[in-house]
Amino acid sequence: MPTHHIPWAGSLAMVSAFLLALSLKSDFSLGCRRLWFLGGLFAVMAVLASQTRGAYAIVFWWLGVCVHHVFVRPSVLASLKGRTQPTNIFVSGMVLFMALLVFAQTAVFERASQSLHDAAQEISVSQQSTAQGSNSSVGARIYMWQQSLAAIAESPWIGHGHDGRRQLLEDWAVAADSQEIKRLGHVHNEFLHQWIDHGLWGLSSQLLYLLGLVLMVWRLQRKNLGPAALAVAGITFVHLTSSMTNVNFAHNHYTASLSIFVSLSLWLSQLPPKQAA
Repeated sequence: MPTHHIPWAGSLAMVSAFLLALSLKSDFSLGCRRLWFLGGLFAVMAVLASQTRGAYAIVFWWLGVCVHHVFVRPSVLASLKGRTQPTNIFVSGMVLFMALLVFAQTAVFERASQSLHDAAQEISVSQQSTAQGSNSSVGARIYMWQQSLAAIAESPWIGHGHDGRRQLLEDWAVAADSQEIKRLGHVHNEFLHQWIDHGLWGLSSQLLYLLGLVLMVWRLQRKNLGPAALAVAGITFVHLTSSMTNVNFAHNHYTASLSIFVSLSLWLSQLPPKQAA
């Protein structure tokens, strides 16, 4: 059982991004790639079922990669010989459309759509008054992010430290009369969190993670290591988007997942073609 569902959903999103890269671009057998594609889809569905909206961006990654793969590259779903490329694209498009149509009838889709609807309502209330909306999940984040910018402006270079940040949260909870903020220990944004705690040095350290991952993708792509590059790119996308709404580095299993799947991606890049046949 995960200690917290938000970083758990982020970890599952990394699983799905890694499996997507294996299924679409690797040299493994077609049977293995189909199995990994299905496993990646199940991981996406688990993310949606968790109602962790910060990890929902993985859906856009999947759609973008799959559309590019279907219309720009030969599709994994169109591996049958004897068909022309337009026929392959048509078949692949119909399969994806039918999959989306079936998914739209499931309880997972209903839970995810209801979660997004609730978030829209919470944002609407916060637009009228951030303090008034601060007792909801999204509203509390909006209020804390707004207050964080003012706190950062007071000490942008060295930050307020751990105790200073906890005191700020207590003050904000009292000022907004928010029980939601009162129970929280961070501002639910990795970049703002590091900036408040450690100033620009903390923010820089957080951005260096992303820069390192982006450089890794660039180097892998230059060496024509497509599966590894796509896997690391997906993991980078998950890390960037999930860090916008939570401090995932506060949870050990998220950092472990990040390390494991980047390592697996690099291991994948070292496999000789004969082993991936």
